[in-house]
Amino acid sequence: MTYLPPEIIEHTLKFADTSTLQTCLNIPYLTDMVQKLLDKRYKQCLKSLIKLGMKETDAIIYIKEGIFCMYFVRKNLTDFSVINIAQFSQN
Repeated sequence: MTYLPPEIIEHTLKFADTSTLQTCLNIPYLTDMVQKLLDKRYKQCLKSLIKLGMKETDAIIYIKEGIFCMYFVRKNLTDFSVINIAQFSQN
């Protein structure tokens, strides 16, 4: 049986949605790779929310709950920031 190189699998997973990645966490040979990708997405989303002016503690809560209240940072929102947050949020 032949396997795909890890680089190809990792590149492919970058385009997967969060629910697919959550499912892949149950596959032993993908667990570490997927967890690193989910952690990277979490950090990117957190960074984006803080850059918009949100307090870090609030941003962490919003990310974990998957509910984003952008009222207090609405003056700083751009199309790019909304797309960036949506792309990297885990829920």
